[in-house]
Amino acid sequence: MARVAVVGAGISGLSTAFFLQQQGHEVVVLEAAARPGGKMQTLAVGDRLIDEGPNGWLDSEPAMQGLLSALGLDDEIRPASDTRNTRWIFADEQLHEVPMSPPKLLKSRLIPWRAKLRMVLDLVMPRGRDGESIASFVRRRLGAWFVRRMVGPMVAGIYAGSPEQLELKAAFPKMAELEAEHRSLFLAMMARRRGGAPPGHLQTLRGGAVRLVERLMEVLDDVRLSTPVTGLSRSEEGWNLELQDGGLTAEAVVLATPAPAMARLIAPFAPESAEGLQAIPYAPVVVVGTSAPVGSWERPAEGFGVLKASDQDLEGALGILFTHCSYPEQAGEGEVLLRTVMGGAVHPEVGTWTEQQILAAARRAHERVLGHMKNPPTAEVVIRHPHGIPQYTLGHSARVALARRVEQLPGIVLVGNHLQGIGVKDCVRQAREAADKLQPWLQPK
Repeated sequence: MARVAVVGAGISGLSTAFFLQQQGHEVVVLEAAARPGGKMQTLAVGDRLIDEGPNGWLDSEPAMQGLLSALGLDDEIRPASDTRNTRWIFADEQLHEVPMSPPKLLKSRLIPWRAKLRMVLDLVMPRGRDGESIASFVRRRLGAWFVRRMVGPMVAGIYAGSPEQLELKAAFPKMAELEAEHRSLFLAMMARRRGGAPPGHLQTLRGGAVRLVERLMEVLDDVRLSTPVTGLSRSEEGWNLELQDGGLTAEAVVLATPAPAMARLIAPFAPESAEGLQAIPYAPVVVVGTSAPVGSWERPAEGFGVLKASDQDLEGALGILFTHCSYPEQAGEGEVLLRTVMGGAVHPEVGTWTEQQILAAARRAHERVLGHMKNPPTAEVVIRHPHGIPQYTLGHSARVALARRVEQLPGIVLVGNHLQGIGVKDCVRQAREAADKLQPWLQPK
């Protein structure tokens, strides 16, 4: 009998398995796909590296940094470059630098003066209600322009979603906490300047984000790929997992699959929890990697990247990351490397386009942002994620609470980016918490 079975070998499942193995437990990981890591893959195109999913993580999560150190990866960490870290927003057919400070905001032409004056009302606005959307919260506190030109692009860049649809408490819990504690966002900012935690810095590993998956696979004792779990049940012996070629019994089980698969496994014995999981939607995402010689466009691609304002259309693109600036090692010599993220809940129709339609739209987006392209691309790739990013839509917190009722049964926990945080660091934090939750069921005999 295995002590713990982890179902799913994405970053959530692999990290949970590692933390449990570190604690001395026997762990088996079962993955339906032929390769581990889920969407956390890095594609090598010649001497270029293109991340298919996440392109790194913030260094602000202790569990994440602890995992990297425990895996011996400290020397392989590659922080995103600060030398060209300017961020842009595409609005009114031009690029606007993201104003990262009050003085820059006052000077910015991204938001008109009347909208800047409206933001001052935040100082006197009362606290809001629970269950509010991101757009409703920001519109109430800072005005509609701030939603369209600042928060909307950020939400699309993180969740590939719309601030009108996403729940504030679920998607940006710290923002909700700031209002609850300080009432005013401006007052909260002033308080944080007097001693708040510094913001995180983006980082990856030498060889791209997939290196973390590779290292976890090197140290885990038992990972079985192409091994789907077709059923799950509870008995006196523990948890029984049905496999295509037999079965397996474990004292405890970690479910680390996407929400639909998780729902199917628990539906027979926890139908209400399965209902909560089934109600979590996913947005289709398409990633286009493009390389071209430096100087191929009229304007240089300098900075971290560009996001589009919510009231603009950019040929189905949500944003363009300038990988050659943030991670120079991942680009070819003398080349610009762009990673264009398209579709999402904002433009779901992109997921139905042909590859040629996607490439043509990406090229048009590049030209609108950077000007006429003078040289043809040296490489182009299209990466599709039909079920790309879970959407924390209104009611998400209630759905997660319903899903977690299954954890009242002995020896079962849920982890995944559809629960409480979609970033890599959030998944690792959940993995650490899941391993700790199981300790009462895994005491030494």
